[in-house]
Amino acid sequence: VESILSKFGQMILQVRMDGCRNLTDRSIEAITIHCPVLQSFSMNRCFGITDEGVRALVRCQRLRYLQLWGVKNVTISSIEFLEKNLGDLVTPIHSCHSDVRMDY
Repeated sequence: VESILSKFGQMILQVRMDGCRNLTDRSIEAITIHCPVLQSFSMNRCFGITDEGVRALVRCQRLRYLQLWGVKNVTISSIEFLEKNLGDLVTPIHSCHSDVRMDY
């Protein structure tokens, strides 16, 4: 995957990984490094991601749309971090993460 991202990542505007059981923080890290113009990212029901992966999305400063339904290993503090640091987000993240843990 990383070789594909390094070759074509500069052109990728949208990534949809909904339900991907193999998506990890390392995968998100690779996406954020190789897809600098990413505008939309959906990772609903991706149980392998944690706060570390979600916080890596801050590299994608053009990110406007983000969906995080059913991400059980992500805390509200990471969501708030993205809301604070990604000024172009259109999607109200607090309305799209029904299962995010509330511990800080």
